[in-house]
Amino acid sequence: MIGLLIKDLYALKKQWRVVFLITIIYLVFSISSENMSMFSTISIVYAIILPMSAMAYDEHCKWDKYALSLPLSRTTIVLSKYVLGIMLNLAAGILVSGVNVAFSYYWGQDIGEAIATALGISGAGLIMLAVMLPVLFKFGVEKARLIMIVIFLVPTLLVLLVPGVEFDLSPQLLSALPYLLPVAIVAVVLLSMLISVKIYTRKEF
Repeated sequence: MIGLLIKDLYALKKQWRVVFLITIIYLVFSISSENMSMFSTISIVYAIILPMSAMAYDEHCKWDKYALSLPLSRTTIVLSKYVLGIMLNLAAGILVSGVNVAFSYYWGQDIGEAIATALGISGAGLIMLAVMLPVLFKFGVEKARLIMIVIFLVPTLLVLLVPGVEFDLSPQLLSALPYLLPVAIVAVVLLSMLISVKIYTRKEF
C-alpha cells in the first residue's frame, strides 16, 4: 500500500508546482476580497482531481496490467486510490481550516463559521471522491470525465432552472446534522469502496 502511494505521489510530481501556483493565486484573490470561499473550494477541488490524474497516468502506462503480475491484490490497488484521495482531502481540509481561521480572526469574522465552512467543503469533497472513483474504475478516465460532468452538472442545473425549489429542514434535523453528516459521509465512502473493489475484481486487462 505504501509503495503504491509513493508511486502515485511521484507520478504527480510535475503537477505540484501548478497546483501550488494556482492555489496561491486564489489565496491572493480571496484575501483581497476578504472571502475565503474561492481558496477553500479550489483547494478541495485539486484534492479530488489529483487522484484522477494519478489514474490517468496508470491508464496511459498500462500500469494495472503490470501491477496484477506483482504480489498485489486487486483490493489493495483499489484502496490505495481511496487512501490517496482521503489523504489529499485531509491535507487540503487542514490547510483550508488553518488559513480560514487565521484570516477570519484577522478580519474579525466568525471563526466557528470559518471552521464549519472548511469542514463542509471537505466533506463535500469526500462525497465527490466517493462518486468519482467507482465511475473511473468502471469506465476509465476519458469516458468517466464526461459521465461525471453529467452526474454533477445535471442536479445543479435542475436546482437553478426549476423555480420555487425549497428545502425546509426541521430545527431538530438541523441540530442533528453535525452528528449525522460525518456518519453519512463515512458510510458513502465505505459503500463506494465496496463497489469499486467489486468492479475492479471483475475487470480484465
